[in-house]
Amino acid sequence: MAKSEENKAIGPLRARIDEIDSQILELLNQRAGISLAVGRVKSGGEPVFKPFREKEVLERLCRENPGPLPLSLIHI
Repeated sequence: MAKSEENKAIGPLRARIDEIDSQILELLNQRAGISLAVGRVKSGGEPVFKPFREKEVLERLCRENPGPLPLSLIHI
């Protein structure tokens, strides 16, 4: 494939990656907002961050991951 043909093929793919990145950012901000709401609902000085809960979430995501994203990038 010639360089100009390659650039024409890559352009739309990069544009789609940019769209997905924006969607990911929007979803992460939605999640952060909900996490803050959970923190406001908790009473009695209970810590908002719970490492065991984070572990549960990451383990669930690893189980649900169909790929091609390697599990090592989900569960650190």
